[in-house]
Amino acid sequence: MTSIRERCRTLGAFASYALSLVTFVNAYDYAVFRNWVLAALMLGLLDLYAGSAIFGHAFRVVYPPLAPLMFVASALAVVCLQPLYLLPYYPPLLLRVAVKAPLLASVIVLYKVVEARVSPEAARMVVLNVLMVALAHAYVFEYPAIALLMLALYVASPIASAVLLALATMLKHSLALAALPMLLFFLARGAAQALRYVVAYVATVSAVMAPFALANGLGMLLSSMVEFHTLRPPQGTNLWTAVLVLSGYDAGLATSISSSWPAVLAALGGLALIRIGRPRSIVDLERLTAALLVSLLLSSKVLNPHYMLWALPLIAVLAWRGAISMRAYRAYTAAGLIELAYPVFTLFGAAVLRRPFYIEEEARWMPPEEVERIVKGAFPELMPAILELVRSSPLYILFEVVYDQWHIVLPGLAAAYTVLLAYVYVELVRR
Repeated sequence: MTSIRERCRTLGAFASYALSLVTFVNAYDYAVFRNWVLAALMLGLLDLYAGSAIFGHAFRVVYPPLAPLMFVASALAVVCLQPLYLLPYYPPLLLRVAVKAPLLASVIVLYKVVEARVSPEAARMVVLNVLMVALAHAYVFEYPAIALLMLALYVASPIASAVLLALATMLKHSLALAALPMLLFFLARGAAQALRYVVAYVATVSAVMAPFALANGLGMLLSSMVEFHTLRPPQGTNLWTAVLVLSGYDAGLATSISSSWPAVLAALGGLALIRIGRPRSIVDLERLTAALLVSLLLSSKVLNPHYMLWALPLIAVLAWRGAISMRAYRAYTAAGLIELAYPVFTLFGAAVLRRPFYIEEEARWMPPEEVERIVKGAFPELMPAILELVRSSPLYILFEVVYDQWHIVLPGLAAAYTVLLAYVYVELVRR
C-alpha cells in the first residue's frame, strides 16, 4: 500500500514538473528578463549591465553573470526563429518551454546527484518536496544553482568542488556562504588542498566576471549586483517586514534595517561555526553549510519563496541520515509554505479583490489594473478563469479579510516563520 501511494505521489510530482514547462507565474520578473534579451540584441551580450543606465530601471541586471546568460541563451534559441515572441508581455508557449527546460534538467541532475551520493530515498525527499514542485512553476535560478551546490559538496577534488561552487555563486551570489564550510573541510585535509580550493574558486569567479567587468567597468558590475540588494527595503514574511508594515512603510526605518540585519547574520553564522566546528566528515560539511544558509534565511531583510530552496536539499539529506529530525525537515517545509503564502495573499489577493498592491522593491503602489494584468499573465490560458472562480467563492472573503487586516496577519505569519526556522537552526547547531 505504501509503495502504491509513493508511486502515485512520484507520478503526481513529475506531472506537475512537466506542467511547469508551460507556466511562468512570476510574470513581473519576466518583464525584466525579456529586457535582458533586448539589451543583448541592441548592445551586445557583454554590455547587459549597462542596460539600466541606457534604457532605465526595467533593464536592470541584479544577478551575477551566469543568470542572465542562461536566460538570454535559452530565449535566443527561439527568438532567433521568431523575433516577435519578445513583444507580448507574457512569453508565448514555445518560449516558455525553451527557457524553462534548463531548470527542469537541473531538477533531474539534482535528483541523480543525491540518489548516487546519498540514497534514492533522500533524493525523493528532495525532488518530491512540495516547495520544490510548486516553485518549478516560476522561473527561478535556484534549481541549477542548488544542483551545482550539491555536486560541489560531493566531489572529492578541491579544484572540482571550487569550480562547481563558483559556478553556483555566479548564478546566486548568496550561495557564496557555502565557500567557507568547504574551505574549512579541505583545510582539515591539509593546507595544500585548501590553497588549491581558494585558487580555483577565485579563478573561476574571476573568469566569469572578467569579460563583463572589462566591458562595463568593475564598479558598474558590483553596483548592479550589490547596490540593488543593499538598498532594497524589507520584503517577505520576516520580522523586519512586519515591523516596516506596522510603521506604515517608514523610509527611515527601512534604512536602519538595511544596516542592522547583517549583524544578526554574523551572530547566527558565528554561533554555527563555534557549535559545529571545522567539518571533518561529509555530514559535518552538510550540517555547517545548511546552518549558514538557514542563518541567512532567518536574518535576511528580504525573503522570497524561492530562497527556501537554498538549504532544502541539505535539510532533506540530513533528515534522511538522522543527523537532524524529520520534524526539522517538516518545519523547514512549513516555513517555506508560509513564505509562499506571501505573494498569494499580497499580489494574487490584490488581483482577486481588484485593489492596489504595494511592491517593495519599487516602493510604490501598483494600481489594480496593472496587478490584474500581471496575475493573468502568470498563466494566461487558465488564470483569468481561476480569478473569476475565486471571486465567486467563499475564498473571496478570506482574501478580503487578509488584505484589510494585513498589518495583523503579516506579523503573525512572520512570527510563525521565524519560530519554525529557529527550530531548524537549533537542530542543526546542536551536538
